Amino acid sequence: RRAQLATIRSHLEGLDPMPTVVLGDFNEWSESSGLEPLVGFDVHAPGRSFHAARPVAAQARIALSEAAELRAAGVVQTRDTRIASDHLPVWADVRVDKNGD
Repeated sequence: RRAQLATIRSHLEGLDPMPTVVLGDFNEWSESSGLEPLVGFDVHAPGRSFHAARPVAAQARIALSEAAELRAAGVVQTRDTRIASDHLPVWADVRVDKNGD
């Protein structure tokens, strides 16, 4: 998991600066440890997303760069999402500053 986050960070550093959102199942149990590659990002856990049948852990994260603002986020809990995977899907409403201000 941590090597994958480091790879994502390395890729992002090779791009021109732009508003960036990294969202998904980071499979990280800790609220801080293991997220070191995301230093400089605003990291949120939108809610308990694992295990889908009985969510006890917030393993999904939303990481935003400076020019991106999280307006709302959550976990989708329906009958279908509980059987589709062992992780529930998450959603985010993000505001992106086109000017980078």
